[in-house]
Amino acid sequence: MSQNIELELFKTLIEDEQTLIVFDTSSLLHFFECSPDLTAKIIENLSTIEHKLWIPHQVYNEYSNKKDSVKQREMNKFRNIINNYIKHIDSLENEYGKLHLRYRNYNINGIIELENDLNNGIEIIKNRLTLFRQERTSDEQENRLLFREDNIETFIHNIISSGKIGSPFTLNELLSIYQEGEVRFKYAIPPGYKDGNKDTKDLSNRAKFGDLIIWKEILQKVQEHNQNIIFIMEDNKPDWWEINNSVLIGPKQELIKEFNEISESGREFIMLGTSQFSSLLSLMYEDIKSAMESFIEDNCEDIILNSIEDIGLDNLIELYTTFTSRLIHGGELQPYIEYPLTDVELTDINELEIEEINISFSEDSFEIEARISANVEGTIESTASSEFVQYDEVTINIAGKIIANYVADFTQFTEEFENTSLNIENISILDTEIEHTDFDVKGDVSDLMLCKDCFKPADYQHATEGLVCSKCSDGYQLCSKCGMFFDELHGVYCYNCEMNE
Repeated sequence: MSQNIELELFKTLIEDEQTLIVFDTSSLLHFFECSPDLTAKIIENLSTIEHKLWIPHQVYNEYSNKKDSVKQREMNKFRNIINNYIKHIDSLENEYGKLHLRYRNYNINGIIELENDLNNGIEIIKNRLTLFRQERTSDEQENRLLFREDNIETFIHNIISSGKIGSPFTLNELLSIYQEGEVRFKYAIPPGYKDGNKDTKDLSNRAKFGDLIIWKEILQKVQEHNQNIIFIMEDNKPDWWEINNSVLIGPKQELIKEFNEISESGREFIMLGTSQFSSLLSLMYEDIKSAMESFIEDNCEDIILNSIEDIGLDNLIELYTTFTSRLIHGGELQPYIEYPLTDVELTDINELEIEEINISFSEDSFEIEARISANVEGTIESTASSEFVQYDEVTINIAGKIIANYVADFTQFTEEFENTSLNIENISILDTEIEHTDFDVKGDVSDLMLCKDCFKPADYQHATEGLVCSKCSDGYQLCSKCGMFFDELHGVYCYNCEMNE
């Protein structure tokens, strides 16, 4: 997500000789996270305006410290995906094996067939993982080639060697920035006040001031040369951005005010994501397909969330048609309730969060695959007997995968795409909360054996006031001789049992 900016304004700024394009650390590291094709295209686009590019000294320091770990992570990402899946499947297979050994000796019809079906299911998953590994071989080779050739490092080195890098602040200047930073952070003045927790891993207590140092370098550059600034960044924190309902509106007003105080009137300060910047640049050069792919990568979360909104969160879970049946028959809710589960009705899904997104493009379409988490709410029904039904409100925290497919005409730029399918798969239950809310008693209450306290089916006799259930019996004392529950015992047994001793 990035600031929304019209192409005409962007074109005006790019063509203005007094415009400087500044990289944040996050944008330089983002090159390693993009697909090889997209990274190559972004670098190609940026190389056409290399004379306008500039890297603050603090950004280059942070990039140099972090690049090796990011490169290593991205270089191994395909292998790590497969290995993580295999690790979990092996663990699942091991647990199933233990259960098989335990249950196959039970005299239960169909238990051997169930064991065979589960083993076959695991084998299908393993075969699918093998196929996925084979399908991704070319992607992995391209990814590794990108890092071996190190076009990213070459691109950044060319910027640095041409002198397009900021000068480091002196020690006295840094001390002044640190002192100012403490005051700014106290009053939540951007940028960087959200980085206070960085000091927990930084003995120098200076890491939290990184964003402020970058900002001071930008302001110093503007003060010296009176330039427009296009700041390319992937940091979406509220200590840089004005945010409304998760939408990035633009730079914080305090930043714009501070920028305007030192620049001449008419100068612009805008912030863009790497992909959006490349998309706008491609449009300038009429490379529409690259522009659209950059736009989609930069806005993929909004695109899939809009598709979900069109369908409605309430209907989304119904796409996974077996989930309700699974909850009823799979036994996953039974440990949370007192009586046998008989029905589940899902009523709402909320707090949906996108946690990881992958995009794949074809000639006239694209697919977004997202890992999600959400809370599913509903009502569950359990039955103690034909006369007694318990109703509970349930909140289930789930994780799963959403796959959305879209039609795209890459010959004409558009920001609207037709969603042709949206499916949710691989739902797992992370946590469950039950709230007991109501019960229903059928027939004449006086004829039923109900607890005198909660009116649920009772199991035990109270000495003077009827029956109590097993749960409510915890509030009473048991005479172990006659088996009745009492409000209070004054000896080992009840009065009658002690008298009969």
